[in-house]
Amino acid sequence: MKKYFFTLLMAGAALTGAFSADRIDNIVATVELIRREPITRASVDDRYDEIMKASNNSVSVTKQEVLDQLIDVALLVQGADRDGIRVNDSSFNNFKKQKLAELSTLLKRTATDKDLETYGGMSLDRIKEAYTNQEKIKQYVAKKRPKAMIPPEITDAEARTEFRKQVNAGTLNLPARVRVSQIYIDTTGLAAADKKNARKVIDEAGAKVASGKMSFEEAARTYSEDRGSKYNGGAMGWLLYNEAFQLMDAKVVETLFALPVGGVTPVQETGRGYHIFKVTAKEEAGIPNYDDKIDPEQPVTFGDSIKERMQAIKMYEQYNTALQELSKELRDEAEIKYFQKDLN
Repeated sequence: MKKYFFTLLMAGAALTGAFSADRIDNIVATVELIRREPITRASVDDRYDEIMKASNNSVSVTKQEVLDQLIDVALLVQGADRDGIRVNDSSFNNFKKQKLAELSTLLKRTATDKDLETYGGMSLDRIKEAYTNQEKIKQYVAKKRPKAMIPPEITDAEARTEFRKQVNAGTLNLPARVRVSQIYIDTTGLAAADKKNARKVIDEAGAKVASGKMSFEEAARTYSEDRGSKYNGGAMGWLLYNEAFQLMDAKVVETLFALPVGGVTPVQETGRGYHIFKVTAKEEAGIPNYDDKIDPEQPVTFGDSIKERMQAIKMYEQYNTALQELSKELRDEAEIKYFQKDLN
């Protein structure tokens, strides 16, 4: 549990509050380093549910371990506060902006705060609280254990060895992929009459492409309502077969992967609107080479990806070690009282 413990710790925040806001019989522990904070049974239950949801119930964790996690988060945050570490709102706003941009790329549309809550598995207030605590703890580690924040070096030889291991184990392969363009008309929230008009627009675009009066790219620039792709002639980039099902209806995915290069679909209706897709390139599934590009239009290779992943694992290990050391030191300083030991 200990290794996964700190991964989870970084994903959440201590759900503590003032004594006056909590019933005494709901308090399971108190933590005091520079201030006295209660940890409630409700906060333990909520955090436990978040962990189970985030892991699809695949993690073996007890509520007692969750309580210990919340105690360590509270201690690390208090340690950061004692050292004068602060995180301002502009930092969170920049973080939020970045995550919304990443979600927009993933969803192929402009992401909203609601999407952030859905994919984050918690409310926006909880996301802000978790981010603030995470940043405080990160800065605290950087101050107390600066070496833990230095990215470890991964040599090309180490990465090639790991690449061969993954290929030989059958865990590294390149799924089939297609490069796709689209013409999209949004029907989200439209009344029946407006939706009927939207269908006329997409049909008109499709007819002009089919007749040759407009190229697909011209029609996308003229008709499409997808701001992320219309100005590029509808180009959406590459879709991996195993990831496409997270973005599109299964029927649409199978239609796209069955098309030849240059093929254009009939109008496809999804929960978001009407689409016409064109396949502009296609690659079959296979085993990649170390120097093959993951995305043909981007410079990153499979070797680069292996190096980055190995570095992230080593970085996590040294950061995790620093967190455990600091948590132990703070526990020795702090006053921790348990009022309900057995939570399971």
